[in-house]
Amino acid sequence: MVLVFLPFLPETVPVHVGFGGTVTRYGSPMEWMFVSLFPILMQAVPVVVKWQYKGNDDAIARNLKVLGKMNIAISMIFLGLILWFVFLTLSESGATQPAVDVERIVGVIISLSWIIIGNFLPQVKKNMLLGIRTTWTLKCETTWAKTHRLGGRLFVGMGIASTILCLFVLEGLPAIIFSTAAPAPLVVVLIAYSYDTFKKTELSI
Repeated sequence: MVLVFLPFLPETVPVHVGFGGTVTRYGSPMEWMFVSLFPILMQAVPVVVKWQYKGNDDAIARNLKVLGKMNIAISMIFLGLILWFVFLTLSESGATQPAVDVERIVGVIISLSWIIIGNFLPQVKKNMLLGIRTTWTLKCETTWAKTHRLGGRLFVGMGIASTILCLFVLEGLPAIIFSTAAPAPLVVVLIAYSYDTFKKTELSI
């Protein structure tokens, strides 16, 4: 995608934006290229998974399917980021006017990505690479399964709520900040839940 815009971009483009929505650093358009390469590099992760689960075809199949969905989510996030920077560049050059709230659009894209992640979380099989990897989930299959089921529901619910807020309530940079930070409290909840579930599972044995 960066290659499509590259011939039309100036020598310097925004590469960092402060909390006030103001561009704080400019650089070469090639810096965008590095950002856009990250989703491509993610395609190497399945190779690692195959190596880790060598001899366990079921584990490979299940986690590779999940990885495919995760790559879609990550690609959406980086696509939104690049679109935002393209918009900033064109706005500053006078090629366009800020008729749409690009920050809000990016917030929606990030929020939708959490919904995708929430959908695949319950499908992740216990491993050292993907998922909610706490000391307790890695020790117990039951704790892993229950924590990921709850995590899936929480991420989908949070993603839906964040999408609605970004569409109808939040504007500008707050939409990006909120949609990006929204999973933080869920992580705390899931860590505590995995500990509690592990202790209860131990007592029931």
